[in-house]
Amino acid sequence: MDIIMAVICTLVAGYLGSGILGNLLNWPDAGAICAIATMGAFILNECTSKKSKSNDPNDKRSSFDDQDEDK
Repeated sequence: MDIIMAVICTLVAGYLGSGILGNLLNWPDAGAICAIATMGAFILNECTSKKSKSNDPNDKRSSFDDQDEDK
């Protein structure tokens, strides 16, 4: 369900960005930039939420932070 919501929000952001910024400010690629920024925000949000969930001390997966401490 989260993936569907992210895709719908990205399409809406692209459409509105193209309509508002593209037409009013004469910026033809504004819709694509708004869509990319929206999807990037969803990806960053997902990465940070998974990182905060992985702070479990019983978690056996290695993280990049643990690898830097070994050096």
